[in-house]
Amino acid sequence: MLGIILSGIIFFGLKPDDFASTNDVEWLKHQAGIRFKDYGMVHSDPFIESLGTDSFGKRGFSIEIALRPESLNENRFKFIFLIHNGSDTVQLLVGQWRSNIILMNGNDYSWKRRTKRLTFDIASLKTKTNLLTVTSGDSGTKLYCNGELVKTSKDLTLKMPENEKSRVILGNSADGNSPWAGDIYGVAFYSFILTDLNVTRHYKRWTDDNNFLFAANKKPTALYLFDEKEGPQVIDHSGQNQNLKIPPRVPVLEKRFLTAPWTGFKFNTNSVEDVLVNVVGFIPLGFVVIALFVGSAGRVSIQSVIITVTICLTLSLMIEVLQAWIPKRSSSMLDLMMNTLGALTGAFFFKFSFSPASVEPTK
Repeated sequence: MLGIILSGIIFFGLKPDDFASTNDVEWLKHQAGIRFKDYGMVHSDPFIESLGTDSFGKRGFSIEIALRPESLNENRFKFIFLIHNGSDTVQLLVGQWRSNIILMNGNDYSWKRRTKRLTFDIASLKTKTNLLTVTSGDSGTKLYCNGELVKTSKDLTLKMPENEKSRVILGNSADGNSPWAGDIYGVAFYSFILTDLNVTRHYKRWTDDNNFLFAANKKPTALYLFDEKEGPQVIDHSGQNQNLKIPPRVPVLEKRFLTAPWTGFKFNTNSVEDVLVNVVGFIPLGFVVIALFVGSAGRVSIQSVIITVTICLTLSLMIEVLQAWIPKRSSSMLDLMMNTLGALTGAFFFKFSFSPASVEPTK
């Protein structure tokens, strides 16, 4: 019985949602671009540090990205464009929540800490495909959509996360748990602030030519045209040779170990169900393990309860740590706590359900 229970816990604890973890990204056939479907990621090797620490700090920076979201109704935070240096607290990202495009540094996705950010609702736009331009420097941050200034904040300066680990990621978070669905047609990244006139002209060129070749004249830091149509990489046309990779499987670029119980938790049906599964799943294990420690008089001591819970906690800890390497799985302190509670519940259920007379002593 113990072997069956252990096998079941290990199987479901370490089973990926998708055993292949297939990178669900495909080239568009009739125009330049790539499509992110249910679960995908495109990323570069680390390269921001190699550009020099002065290039973004003094003159600011600009990002242009042409995209079409698949949905404007999903009630979860999704990552479109991300520059990550190993720390979520300083990451720079363009994200989507429902029909809102969000520009921010850090990981205040639910906005509980009221971290400064720029938000624009694209639901009312006439076009599904839009060219977004972000500029940020000492004078503040601006967001343009289709050549027009739509949002500005003078007291928000987005920061470039610069170190030897800084890389570009498209379509997902660094841990692979926040996939975005939709099409991306071009990305340009500049180490200076584009003017209003630049933005207007670039949008006109984009609508006329339907590609990002207009950006080459401004000597961008990185330029991705997505015109390869096939293959495992997106070529950087800036001359910096910072190509993007399309791996066959979604990688876990940053591993999260035992995230805080409140991180990403929302009180809804799915979250409550997940908590209950983690508690109930370990009740049989606690029940069976403590049965191995029945004393010679058929009694269950408090020491046996402690040993049982310790064994179950250790098993749960091993599973949670290993989950950090598995796509679509999260290593969570909350899961560890709920597993331990389940084991404790099973141990006490055995202790108080069986009298000494009903338990045959261990020989």
